[in-house]
Amino acid sequence: MKPPGAFGIVAAVTPLATPATARASRKNAVARAVLAIALAGLSGAGCASGPRAAGETCTGAGACTTGVCVAGRCRDKKSPPTKASSARVVLVPRDLAILTSAGEDSSASTLPESIALGRKSTGRAVLLFRFVSTWSEDADIESAYFVIEPVEGAPAPETPPVVEIARILSPWEGATASWGRQPRLSLPESIGPLRVLSTAPIRLDVTPQVRAWSSRAQDDHGLAMLVDGSDPNGVLASTGVASGLGPHLEVYLR
Repeated sequence: MKPPGAFGIVAAVTPLATPATARASRKNAVARAVLAIALAGLSGAGCASGPRAAGETCTGAGACTTGVCVAGRCRDKKSPPTKASSARVVLVPRDLAILTSAGEDSSASTLPESIALGRKSTGRAVLLFRFVSTWSEDADIESAYFVIEPVEGAPAPETPPVVEIARILSPWEGATASWGRQPRLSLPESIGPLRVLSTAPIRLDVTPQVRAWSSRAQDDHGLAMLVDGSDPNGVLASTGVASGLGPHLEVYLR
């Protein structure tokens, strides 16, 4: 029989903590929290760095389960970076100039066989391009890529240099442009890193910039590519003098 006033509830009596036991308890709690955070980080890292399927976003070589990383997405090695039904248009620049903070300026008539984009010895590089579109103003542009062709056998960069692109807002001529005499540019936008995958061309997505050509703005005088030089190797890119097309645009029309 229960004593009067008892309701069947058993209260656990905790002994008073001494300063020593309190310190030990706090240490144990901190250790458990650190372990939990570490395990969570390992779990998250495994998910974030796992192979990606076709169509998913990627950041470079080895990130895709099949195929390769092209313009930030996993694609099949044998498939072009767009739908098979699209019409592909290749545009080579009508005029160009390569300007560098190291003073190695060149135009269409004085181009070297290659340029080391992102290399420390090159410094900051500003590449000016003037393209002339061959499609109608009402054309439906599915995608557009700036294509860079790496030189075969050149050392890869330790850190892929980041490329920015800007609209050229004032008239210019490749023959007279120089580092100290550059045309006015719009605010540059980052379009991704120059990731070298064997000898495959590097494609940088410039779809929004090419679609903007339809506005035919009076201050539209081409595109400028900007690359800072901080890597020991950089990316040795062909200018098209010795082989290939050099820097060019691939535009896909629906």
